[in-house]
Amino acid sequence: MPGVPATTDMHFRNGAVAISYVSIALLPLVDEGVVNLDDKVSRWLPDLLYGDQVTLGQLAQMTSGYVDYVTAPELTKLLYADPFRTFTPEDLIAISTKRPLLYRPGTNWNYAHTNYVILGLAMEKITGKPMTQIMQERVLGPLGLDNTTDPGTPAITEPALHAYSSERRYALKIPASIPFTEDATYWNPSWTITHGAIQTTNIDDMHTSAVAIGTGQLLKPATFQQMITKDLIGKTTTVKGCLTCFPQQPGVHLRTGHRLLRRLAGAGPAVLRRVRRDRLSPVAAGGDRRSGDLRAGGLHQPGLAEKFSRLPVAQDRGDARTSRRPDDPPND
Repeated sequence: MPGVPATTDMHFRNGAVAISYVSIALLPLVDEGVVNLDDKVSRWLPDLLYGDQVTLGQLAQMTSGYVDYVTAPELTKLLYADPFRTFTPEDLIAISTKRPLLYRPGTNWNYAHTNYVILGLAMEKITGKPMTQIMQERVLGPLGLDNTTDPGTPAITEPALHAYSSERRYALKIPASIPFTEDATYWNPSWTITHGAIQTTNIDDMHTSAVAIGTGQLLKPATFQQMITKDLIGKTTTVKGCLTCFPQQPGVHLRTGHRLLRRLAGAGPAVLRRVRRDRLSPVAAGGDRRSGDLRAGGLHQPGLAEKFSRLPVAQDRGDARTSRRPDDPPND
């Protein structure tokens, strides 16, 4: 809240870090022989559009071709009209599948929340368990992440780190001459990822996660290499009409579940003081647009800061937006 200093015991949303958790929960199912990454999604979700063309591995790697529903104007309109609105996974998938696949599955790459919403539903069918239980049994429990949970509502465990946003100014037709920010802490994050992995956390659990994800702590060595493979570099391209398609390049490589390192690319409205730790130091920064959630900003480890220093980082300019998409209107 205004005037309340950020402290290390505060809780916040971990956003796309949960993508890593979902991948880490999926890959051992392959090792156990329960599924194969080449299995078609239609095996478990027979009514899903394009599910007979897309595999589990393509969902995890984001090479399915599904349009990211977050880029759809209708979602933006709904969220800006009511940021407390609840979306079901079916709502989100329907927005994406109203549009054709961007490319033949497996032939390109685009960041799309759609993949992990679908993957969560498939994993529930595969295991016969809800995602909250899958997360607890396969990731949160083994890592001792006692402060990381999906509450099933927009609630955040107290003490909560509050986040603020001015991004609805344009939608609300508030003139640039009028100061405007609003508390976005409890905006509904149901649009972000599969239910059961819409989590809140604290900085200590983020540190533990960074080490575990970066070292493959919960995976067999060969499986961990699958997760961090660089096989997409040089094989992906931009696609006309796709806001989240771009060439994979050294230093900006995004692969199955390995999302934590990439958060350095976007700073958001909520900024937590740097917390020094023994091996990694998540600096904090990245708030997600619309939901106002805090994400790991980067990993301060020898060489990493330099490696990612060339990536654009949105600067917090007070009343201005701090997180933008290509389809956003100009700054106020």
